[in-house]
Amino acid sequence: MVLARQALTVDHVSEGRLVVGIGAGYYEADHRWLGIAYLDAAGRVQRLSEVAEVLDRALRGERVTYTGAHARLDDAPSLQPFQLPRPPIWTAVHGAKSLGLAARLADGAAAVGDEGTALEETMPRFRERMKRLDQMCADQGRDPSSLRRCYLAGFAEEYVFSSSDSTADFIGRFAEAGATDFVFGLANRTQPAFEAGVTSGQFATRDKLEKLAADVLPSFR
Repeated sequence: MVLARQALTVDHVSEGRLVVGIGAGYYEADHRWLGIAYLDAAGRVQRLSEVAEVLDRALRGERVTYTGAHARLDDAPSLQPFQLPRPPIWTAVHGAKSLGLAARLADGAAAVGDEGTALEETMPRFRERMKRLDQMCADQGRDPSSLRRCYLAGFAEEYVFSSSDSTADFIGRFAEAGATDFVFGLANRTQPAFEAGVTSGQFATRDKLEKLAADVLPSFR
């Protein structure tokens, strides 16, 4: 509920430009740094599902009573949203349970390639996840096109920014496979760990993102 109230404050301050993105938590180190228990995969997805269910109600301004394994609320008050009926929720998707959660209550689904895998592997896996997501939406009686799909590039070995042609090819292939939105990694040039990724084209500089917006994206509109 704390997260919901914080999100709704941003929703009002931004006059409705908030999108709420949540995931099960992929990196064990993140949990250790924050003092959060790193559960097994099933436990992390269960926790994600409970958080999503609470947010779905709380972001609508409802008072929430909920009893789960990880979330417990007793008539907890919320705030009224700026966006109606609530700010959009995007959930990270990977396996069957998270895909089913997205089909059931999310406005958008976000997928990422597996670390260490190349485009020849990540793109077919994304395509297969989108097909499963379509079927799960249909099973819920939902129009699959009502669920946006985002691909987060750069986690896998995908050299998106090695040239303008490679960027256009990357976007085109993933769009054809079902992506409606993309997130690209912006390298922090003060961090030496990013240098190799910038050189290879895995991560973008600000100049490359501006070139993407000016030269590549217009052809997809």
